[in-house]
Amino acid sequence: MPGRAGGSVWDVRASTLRLGLLAWASLGMPTAVLAADSRPANISPQQTNTAQQKQAGLAELRRLAKEAENLRAAGKLSEAIAAGQKAAALARQQYGDASKTVASWQEWVALRQEQLEQWQAAQQSRADVLTIYSKLYGKGDWRTTEARLALERIVRLSKMTPAEREQIAKAA
Repeated sequence: MPGRAGGSVWDVRASTLRLGLLAWASLGMPTAVLAADSRPANISPQQTNTAQQKQAGLAELRRLAKEAENLRAAGKLSEAIAAGQKAAALARQQYGDASKTVASWQEWVALRQEQLEQWQAAQQSRADVLTIYSKLYGKGDWRTTEARLALERIVRLSKMTPAEREQIAKAA
């Protein structure tokens, strides 16, 4: 394992990967899971603070995930979207702009925006997912293709009348 051999300081990025794992709950809601703390004894106080900040961020991300899902389950989609957007912003701080966690949250938010027929916002969320997946996996990957098709679907739906969208829903 890099960073452990030869008594060198543990790589903070490796620690971050261990601390935050993306898991899909039974309802498809992304959450961050905190792994056991297995830091070596020779890490500096600065690295300890960084790890504590990461843990605090992950705890907040889990709290927001629970809040967003509870709001969704209660039918409060606008509030759920706001909580999901906060979670996506926090995930960006924790993992960077191009991460699976950010993409998962953007997809979650887009689904709720679609339910409320917030087409412009859903397009933006879907475009963000497409950008992230393109960076992570390349343009030919199936996940990038799925994201592109989801964006194209939203664009088409946004141009339809409510009656046309209802017809599509009945046919599906």
